[in-house]
Amino acid sequence: MDLIDKIATDVKKKKELSAISCEFIKKTIKSHLSSDSKLKKFFENHESKTLNRSSRYKEFIKRIRAELRKVYGVYAKENFEKREELLNKGDYDSILKSHLSTKERINIYPKLYKEIWKITGKPKSILDLACGMNPFSFKYMGLKKIKYLAVDISKEDAKLINKFFKKEGIDGQAKIMDLLEIKKRDLFENFPNFDVVFLFKFLDTSIIKSKKVGEQLIKNVPSKRVVVSFSKKTIGQKEMKKANREWVLKMCERLGYEVKTLNFQNEIFYVIKK
Repeated sequence: MDLIDKIATDVKKKKELSAISCEFIKKTIKSHLSSDSKLKKFFENHESKTLNRSSRYKEFIKRIRAELRKVYGVYAKENFEKREELLNKGDYDSILKSHLSTKERINIYPKLYKEIWKITGKPKSILDLACGMNPFSFKYMGLKKIKYLAVDISKEDAKLINKFFKKEGIDGQAKIMDLLEIKKRDLFENFPNFDVVFLFKFLDTSIIKSKKVGEQLIKNVPSKRVVVSFSKKTIGQKEMKKANREWVLKMCERLGYEVKTLNFQNEIFYVIKK
């Protein structure tokens, strides 16, 4: 087992991170090691059997786990292993409640989609990026015939969502994609156009690190209409002093995009027309 594989294996020993794709974890590890050549050399020269005892190694594992929690694990509740059982029962609300973002959103879903469709019109196709458990809110959308593509970094979540689409007869697919690849290439080059793209609570994660990445995603998604959202609370569930993301409004003004704001108790939504 090489160094990157070993680190990835140790990182995934944390239950809440076990569903993240190995490719994404390895990419995160490589990114950190590339910026610290001395640490990488230390790991490579250290005897593999005793590496786990090293304080520097333990600290590095903690750092990688903390990074991954910011983009995925922080939103995953401990009962995610029960989701398949809930799927078989058709208890989709409980699945929504198993993920922090959708749990916070569950009481506003009917009104949220109604308000979004007032602006965008009812879509016939949806691209749901960094989707988490959001596809399980489909019953609140008030849509019948729809093409639905859901994208996330968790293989297990993608499997669950695909089973849901099949069970409910939805023309949908869930696939794995690392949205941060947008920094290197056009992720959506071979994608069809969609009526609406959802990008809920992803642009706030610290792994994005730059508003330029958020702007690049918004500009490149294959749709004229994009709905982005941001939490109005910190991870510790404290109210933010400034919930508005002024950079989104300034970006839309600079690029000539139309934007309308939907304000809810825990989340703010920007409905953008490019």
